[in-house]
Amino acid sequence: LSPDGSEIDTGAMLTTSSNPTFMPIHDRMPVFISPPHFERWLNCIDYEPRDMADLFGAVDDDFFEAVPISDKVKKVANMTADIQARINLNESAKANETKTPKIVRPSNQMKLF
Repeated sequence: LSPDGSEIDTGAMLTTSSNPTFMPIHDRMPVFISPPHFERWLNCIDYEPRDMADLFGAVDDDFFEAVPISDKVKKVANMTADIQARINLNESAKANETKTPKIVRPSNQMKLF
């Protein structure tokens, strides 16, 4: 609730360990609640959070298609739809050879996801 007592719309992203499709991209992936489980997920009167644990696994390997996209997506100033366009990884790798190398983070740095 907000300070004046009104409701605030919020959201949260739950993650789980990656499936084999996601693993090359990241070690975590979003949890997806499938349509047959919507009613149970949204019914907070009859179910407690502990009753939802079985819904938090990774989705099937073929649920997503991993599509390589431009690194333009990392910059908030890039607001055009082309940031989601599929790219050719071989051409992208050649273009990145001339860029500054990635910063290597210390192994003790925490992860956001």
